[in-house]
Amino acid sequence: MMGDKSRKELKKMQRTTETPRGERMARIFAYLIRNRSRKFLVSDIRDYLCRNEEVSLRNVQRDLKGLSDLHDCHVRTTKERGRIYYQIEPDMRDKLSLPIERNAIMALFLLKKLQPFFAPQAKTFKEIGEAIAELSTPADYDLFEDFDEKLQTNTQVLGEQSVGALEGTMLNDLLISLIEKRRCKIKYQGTYDKEPYDTSICPVKLVMQKGELYFMCIAETKEDRDYWMKLCRIVEAKVTDRKFNITPERIARIEDRIKKSSGILSDNTPAPEKVVLSFPYYFDRICSEKRFHPTQKMRKDKKGRVLLSIDAPVDKDLVQWVLGWSDSVTVIKPEALKSRLKEMGKLLLDKYN
Repeated sequence: MMGDKSRKELKKMQRTTETPRGERMARIFAYLIRNRSRKFLVSDIRDYLCRNEEVSLRNVQRDLKGLSDLHDCHVRTTKERGRIYYQIEPDMRDKLSLPIERNAIMALFLLKKLQPFFAPQAKTFKEIGEAIAELSTPADYDLFEDFDEKLQTNTQVLGEQSVGALEGTMLNDLLISLIEKRRCKIKYQGTYDKEPYDTSICPVKLVMQKGELYFMCIAETKEDRDYWMKLCRIVEAKVTDRKFNITPERIARIEDRIKKSSGILSDNTPAPEKVVLSFPYYFDRICSEKRFHPTQKMRKDKKGRVLLSIDAPVDKDLVQWVLGWSDSVTVIKPEALKSRLKEMGKLLLDKYN
């Protein structure tokens, strides 16, 4: 049997070998995102953390309070029957995710968000990374030390090029450009260009579309000129000291465009229309498993067919998406979409006849 003295020594040793607070908070935050539909007591989170090492209830309580106090961290508290629960804010549940193939982005995001707790003086992502490496004890489950390398080895992302392949300092410069609104000089491999070309960008939004990451950039001298740049096509990047400005009105317009559009192909997105698509009855589960558009609604007609409705512009993105369903989909409305599909059908007939 273990004596009282031995128990005290064990508890003391456990406290001195705990994971650094910043890394532990990152683990908690990631756990809340993965289970964003659930509410957790402090004891629930402690049980999860104790799978790897002993953590005191007091430290977990302090960590959770720190997360809930962080601006834009989206961890909220609720009180039910005298007990305090922690969870991801309901409005953010559909927006926060941990895509495994984007681990480099997520790791940097977590480091930056938790910086005040372990590296308040750090000014660059490199300095933040050095700080967490210095704090971290060697362990197989370390969150940041070789996280990206392990996932790159064990993960295959089909049909896309993972941004994890981007060189570290280049990714650092791109994110600084986005966050601090600083012009970035890049080499970009365009679709129709044999060689990468030099240009400068002013990125204002990082957007994931069909599993790929894009920057929405603005032209400083043209108020109505906003354009997309695919991250994996950026060959070189160097952030400059030159700041660029963007008005709240322009940001609101860009966010509205992203929300209403069905993709990134159309530079001048037309006004959205009511689009209704009909699928066979067995598409019930398929359509409910994925959100194809922010305005998506689903119901069944009297014959049991699945009716999917969205408010989206009838543009090239929408046409290609509908064609991707082949003969499984029937367009109910609008007429403009039916006409675009007829034109495409005629072009295909002419091409292969």
